[in-house]
Amino acid sequence: EETFTVFEGSRRVARGTRAALAEELVARGYGPGAALLVFSDESGRETDLDLSGKASPLPHARADGRSWAWSDGK
Repeated sequence: EETFTVFEGSRRVARGTRAALAEELVARGYGPGAALLVFSDESGRETDLDLSGKASPLPHARADGRSWAWSDGK
């Protein structure tokens, strides 16, 4: 399962799977709009985390293993 690293400014605050990170960061008091940068450990690409505390209705990975890329049509 893909892992991610989360930074607040230049400080690394967490690392783990998408679901584990969202749960941990919400428990630490981070919420939507938090000034966090989230990067895929696999690709290095920046991504978003759902910190609303609710399950996301959208899938986080495609069946072919690639990330959803809404803006580039892939």
